[in-house]
Amino acid sequence: MRCWPSFYDLGRPNYLVKVGAANINARTFTQRTPLYTFLTSLRTTKDDIDWEKVDYFIKSLVHLGCEINQTVIDKTTVLHFAAEMLPVNCCQSLLEANASISVLDYFKRTTRHPAAKKFYHGAEIIKLLYRYGADIHAQDSFQYLPAHYAAAAGNFSASKQFASYKTNLEAKGNLSITPLHLAADVGYISLLSCFLNFDVRDEWQATPLHYAAYSDNV
Repeated sequence: MRCWPSFYDLGRPNYLVKVGAANINARTFTQRTPLYTFLTSLRTTKDDIDWEKVDYFIKSLVHLGCEINQTVIDKTTVLHFAAEMLPVNCCQSLLEANASISVLDYFKRTTRHPAAKKFYHGAEIIKLLYRYGADIHAQDSFQYLPAHYAAAAGNFSASKQFASYKTNLEAKGNLSITPLHLAADVGYISLLSCFLNFDVRDEWQATPLHYAAYSDNV
């Protein structure tokens, strides 16, 4: 569902809000605002997207009173969604419109956690969020860093980016699992060059080699 019939046609929401007294922050059953719905439609559209117009559209909605940091049913914001599903220029537009990098979702994930899984623009989004002051050492409710997510996805560019920020790539999350364990488990050998201690142990004293062997990735 699109939030209105035509992309970038600001006249329609402007008319609905200023003349028809429409609620710019109205929620659906899943707690999506019109802005959140607009961004989800960008992911599914087959149309060519003019990102300059998207930038103008987003900032205009915020100017009309749209709350950019509203959360939906899973406690994600539009920036969480964009970091996982949309290009870096969309994230840039949201940040320039005062989207918060500090909001946590239902599992206490930051906007860096979904970006870390993303192959397309993921490393660029991580760089962008870092420039805006994002804490790359933030842990979710399972004590996993964004670096854990990058390793589990086999995302070399994101893992390399975290390494360049001196992220602790041996940080232990739930069950003492480190990013290195996850990299070995998925079998992305190139990822291993981002890590140093190959003897790091999980809660069961298993090393990354145990994980690789279990997954037939030796």
